[in-house]
Amino acid sequence: MPSFPNYSARSRFAFTGSLVIVLFWAFSLQTRAAGKQLFADPVVAKGKGIEIRESDLDEAFIGFKAARAAMGQSMPPFPEKAVREQVLEKLIATKLLLSKATGADLDEGKRTAERLLAQARTNSPSEAAFRRQLVAMGTTPEKYEAEITEQAVVKAVIDRELKNRQIITDAEVKKFYDENLSAFQEPEKARVAHILFTTRKIPTGEELPSAEQEQKRRKAKALLEKLKNSKDDFIKLIPVYTEEPETPGQKRGELVITKGGRTVPPSFEAAAFSLQPGKISDVVESPFGYHIIKLIEKIPPATTPLDKVAEQIRSRLQEKVAQEKLPEYLKKAREEAKVEILSKDV
Repeated sequence: MPSFPNYSARSRFAFTGSLVIVLFWAFSLQTRAAGKQLFADPVVAKGKGIEIRESDLDEAFIGFKAARAAMGQSMPPFPEKAVREQVLEKLIATKLLLSKATGADLDEGKRTAERLLAQARTNSPSEAAFRRQLVAMGTTPEKYEAEITEQAVVKAVIDRELKNRQIITDAEVKKFYDENLSAFQEPEKARVAHILFTTRKIPTGEELPSAEQEQKRRKAKALLEKLKNSKDDFIKLIPVYTEEPETPGQKRGELVITKGGRTVPPSFEAAAFSLQPGKISDVVESPFGYHIIKLIEKIPPATTPLDKVAEQIRSRLQEKVAQEKLPEYLKKAREEAKVEILSKDV
């Protein structure tokens, strides 16, 4: 079975570095060489080691609009010229930060991008669904990879130049923990095993014809009856019957789900949490097919101890301070690069 999609929807493609989110939208800095050869492509902004052409700005603006549309958002309530000016400012900030990237920043950015891309693909029902989402965002897998890599490199620069230089004391960490205790409450979890009869083609994710789907439903029903009338070990039967593809690093047919976590379809979550430990569900239908679920154990809610989250809190507080210092940092970098905006009609 393909990994469950993240049902918190469009966030599956969002880049998670909070400082980068402040600065950047889903746009590409890649220019269209062919277009430059056919049409006039004036420079709209330049500085030491920086040059932004009209085609760069046009592509960034189109990408910004497409990304907002893909997330169901309309354009900001400002004149288009004002939005284009904001996009240009983001492009300048991006160029300035990329110009400061070291070899280590590039390596770190590449590793981060590879991890995020793998996660995005895992959170999508199939490669085809992943590509469809990118098309809806006005991009392609190749451009998306370039954009994510750029943003990851920018984040590496910000971390090195600002975040990692901020000293956060243990007292500050504890104060944040005590004042935000509810944020560290872990909801109830369930460790389950399941057998899947998939109603999708693997690996494309395309739905099977209705007749074949009905056959899968009947197979699931027949296996459920067999399980009810036997003492066979459910776990040992998983590799015999399940049609879920193997996933590296994950035990086939076994997973831990969080209540309200939206990491599995609602029907699957509801069935899992309605069971008592050791009990088996009826046949459960989901977008992936037909499941038979066994609850292994329920893990009650708990508060995460401070020592388990101290470094996460420290990192978050460092990011907050770095974010506050970022505008002044960029202003200084802009002055050092002597950035000029050459066209007022952007």
